[in-house]
Amino acid sequence: MALAGGMALATIASPACASPITDKYGRLGGPMGMLGASQGPETAAAGGYGRRQKFAHGSIYWSPDTGAHEVHGLILQRWLQLGGEAGYLGYPVSDELDSYDRAGRVSKFKGGELIYRPAANAISEVKAGDLLVDLPFPVGEPWYVIQANAVSENDSHRGPYAYCYDFDWNRNQPATRGRAFTASGDGKIVWVDDNGAPGGALVNGVAQRLGPGRYASYLNIMQGSYAQMHASAGGPGVQPQNLPWAARPTLNDGEVVAKAGDVGATVGAYHVHYCVTTGPDRPIATPFDSVPVSFRNYSMSRNGGPWVYVASGTPRAGDVVRREPKSPLAPAAPTINDNSTPLNFGSISGTITAADGGHAAVGGKFTIAVISPWGEPITGEVVVLSAASQGPWGYKLDHVADYRGNRLVVSYDGAWTALASFASGQSPTFDLKADQTMTVNITIKAGRIPGLN
Repeated sequence: MALAGGMALATIASPACASPITDKYGRLGGPMGMLGASQGPETAAAGGYGRRQKFAHGSIYWSPDTGAHEVHGLILQRWLQLGGEAGYLGYPVSDELDSYDRAGRVSKFKGGELIYRPAANAISEVKAGDLLVDLPFPVGEPWYVIQANAVSENDSHRGPYAYCYDFDWNRNQPATRGRAFTASGDGKIVWVDDNGAPGGALVNGVAQRLGPGRYASYLNIMQGSYAQMHASAGGPGVQPQNLPWAARPTLNDGEVVAKAGDVGATVGAYHVHYCVTTGPDRPIATPFDSVPVSFRNYSMSRNGGPWVYVASGTPRAGDVVRREPKSPLAPAAPTINDNSTPLNFGSISGTITAADGGHAAVGGKFTIAVISPWGEPITGEVVVLSAASQGPWGYKLDHVADYRGNRLVVSYDGAWTALASFASGQSPTFDLKADQTMTVNITIKAGRIPGLN
């Protein structure tokens, strides 16, 4: 097999009666693999709920809910400082992985993730409680958790997508077909694909912006159901991604998004896939990664037991959950800890040059923005000139999310030439690297003024 980072390891066969930890250790190469030799026998983990075993270069932890996963290096050190499996993070739900941009490393746990950022040689925490949203269903409806926080390497949500959920209505996939589901919080609709046939290369879905680096993706929607339920701001057939960012619609918390459709896997396989990701779950936003999330104000039942109210939590596979009515004073917008981010950032700097000899006047205004591949202004600034100038003009933007395929857009408003009072331009797309400054120069030229020759 191959580990993240490309190191190939031979698979070591495990005895038929091997424990999940022994089996995992064998698949990671055993004593010749990344973990090295065993440092003692397998033992009960904190509280006796799971199991653990130490090795020369890390440990493997197992629980019934999360499966067996390795933890090592600085991430292991930080996790143990936070209480390990008995702390707020709980058991690991992934091995250590490349971060979405390959600029660092990340391990995902039941209650959040730890990100190693090489530039600072430090570990960042992103807790599940750093993002609170509502369940994506109408109030009072019972929905069954098919998958949550992947428990095996055969799970469709394994690795980078460990925080994704699959839900069907009341344990009944055929009855899930055509059932409406709702927005989990207020947010602008970023992208809609709802014309694909079941089982096609592109899964039908809706992507909604909840906050920086946090996009809710509602997948496996019924063909055409978003368009049927929402009038397009740009007219019939115009999808949100084809509108200017400011014109894209906003769905409010609890508002119907679309209807559940066929996942295209097997006959009668209907469910709603819900996941919050670092970028919209669409090919144009690749690469992206799942983000820890907690749900608020819901009740859960397990194995037909009584309903138990949960103020905030992360449901497990096998739970039945239902959204509860909330106080009018409760927030509709997602609750986000702005000090915690799953993203990495870089900087861009360069010059703005006039292609046509334009002359910026006192009070002229430059608007400088970095636009994501899906059309969102992710950072920028406005510069008002205090002196006239023919340029070039320098700029620098810090804390730019390091998405691939960003572009720089610049516009000028003010006296420019005898026939024009504005100018604009945009750069080719570029791939920004974390913790680095990239030079992006741009040339702007006058736009045509309606009514002037």
